[in-house]
Amino acid sequence: MNVPAPSDPVPPSSPSRLAGVGRTAVQIGGFLVCMGLLWWCIHVALRPENEEKLARVFRAPPLEVALLLGLSVMSLLLNGATFWLVLHPVRALRFWDLQAVNATAAFVSYAPAKLSILYRIFVHTRKDHVPVLTIGAWLGAVAVILLGTLVPLIGAAVWRHQADAMFYLTCAGGLAAMFGAIVGTAKVFAGPAGLARIQRFSRVLGLRFVDRLMHSAAFSRLHSAFDMLASPKVVGGGLLIRVADLLVQAARFVVAAKILGIELQLDTAILAAC
Repeated sequence: MNVPAPSDPVPPSSPSRLAGVGRTAVQIGGFLVCMGLLWWCIHVALRPENEEKLARVFRAPPLEVALLLGLSVMSLLLNGATFWLVLHPVRALRFWDLQAVNATAAFVSYAPAKLSILYRIFVHTRKDHVPVLTIGAWLGAVAVILLGTLVPLIGAAVWRHQADAMFYLTCAGGLAAMFGAIVGTAKVFAGPAGLARIQRFSRVLGLRFVDRLMHSAAFSRLHSAFDMLASPKVVGGGLLIRVADLLVQAARFVVAAKILGIELQLDTAILAAC
């Protein structure tokens, strides 16, 4: 049995490298699947039975095409406004600069390997000097607001199956409950008082590593997510913006259906958007 000498080079640990390769493979695989689905959609659209609808698309009135493009731009601006609003309590970036970054990231998001997130991090760290961990907290806060909007709307759509009065009341009640839950929870852990509460909880639970991390700059930057979500203006405005974006999506469905010669009621489009 040959035992390597102490001076022999030790092969580096490979699990992390394999994990990185695996993540990249998943991203590329997902991108290829999306491209395959796009090809399939085009193939279905070009079938002989769809020739009439395709002809309608090419003969679409300029006003309807402009309306469809305008609604798409509006959706893009609403998404950019969400990002700008959520970060505002921590860093006030210029509105239109952030809109430009968000629009570019939206197009880059079709590429694999999370390039849209990497692009946001690159621009905001280099140009706006926002720390990477603050960007992480920012993206997390945006995700919380997005989920806070989608959960009650999807729940109401699945429950009611129609956009009746009870559907809208359920949506309003669910959004109000999410608003209170998000702001209330964030206020408990935001600011110096929130840090003190986290410290007490970590000591009770025996999480000493949390107590040590609390005195680091990294923790304070991640903790800024609570400062963002503790603002009623940020959470309330964010929820309203997301609802507005949903209505814009519904309007896009209606206009696209009209171009194809399909009658689509607004309430059905709202359910589809949910």
